[in-house]
Amino acid sequence: MGLEDVGLGVVKAILPPRNTNDEYEQNRWRWMVFAALILIISGSVLHIALACGWLPSVYPGFAQVSSVTAIQTRVDLIAAQSLETAIRNRVADRCKAADPAFKQELTEDIDKLNREYFTIQRFFYREPKCQSLL
Repeated sequence: MGLEDVGLGVVKAILPPRNTNDEYEQNRWRWMVFAALILIISGSVLHIALACGWLPSVYPGFAQVSSVTAIQTRVDLIAAQSLETAIRNRVADRCKAADPAFKQELTEDIDKLNREYFTIQRFFYREPKCQSLL
């Protein structure tokens, strides 16, 4: 007996009987519909309780906005620090480079990193001077 047979049996049990004069079949059908409604309502209540965190010993619920905001702030800080380091390294490489084409490539890379930094911090990173890096 496969899953399809079980599903078909459930659907047949919930369908109203064809013979409306048979009191036993009518009562059986009413009890099946009642049991199905109780099962659906219980499942919905359990889902809402779990999602809202009303049963923290079972499932803590979905993350609240304050938690997500704190995590996002921390991730942004880490990303900004990483970008600052990358920009400083590229500027130091550009200060040491002699080839103009390579300097241009590094400048474009620095600009790209600075745009990423701007999307996180809402201001551009101030590039250090070559004298401070050498």
